[in-house]
Amino acid sequence: MTRKDWLLIFALVALVAIAVYLNSDWFRDDRIQIVHRAVQQRMVRNAKPPKFGEVRVVPILFSFDRKLALTEVKVVNAAEVQTNKYAHPLWHMVTDSNSVPTMGIVYGAKIPGMRPAIKNATADPCAPGIKYRLMIAAGSKRAEHDFVVRPASR
Repeated sequence: MTRKDWLLIFALVALVAIAVYLNSDWFRDDRIQIVHRAVQQRMVRNAKPPKFGEVRVVPILFSFDRKLALTEVKVVNAAEVQTNKYAHPLWHMVTDSNSVPTMGIVYGAKIPGMRPAIKNATADPCAPGIKYRLMIAAGSKRAEHDFVVRPASR
């Protein structure tokens, strides 16, 4: 083989290696990134904003940086979890077997493949202006994210 042939083979191998690196999760960091945002009412059809007492609050959407087969979802008061390892969850969902991989969830909504940790339990409303902590597990991976619910306008 000539030098030109070896150079072409090397270039081809390098391009394949770059394509595999960019298009696979082999080298991805294991940390899960969570982002939250307020859901606009027009995005949730025929639904009124959740209430806390007489104050309507904006629903919260949590998005992940990749599809996750969640095994546990829990929301607790952030101040309570700092002083109590076993803080009372406002919303606690678990899975028995396989949950459907998802890139996002809405606070208090049903998650395909998951059920409440306590039978027939529903999510407690979040008070506006208080810091809460979302804790998720996807197999052996775990992540936490703090958020604050704001009152709905109107």
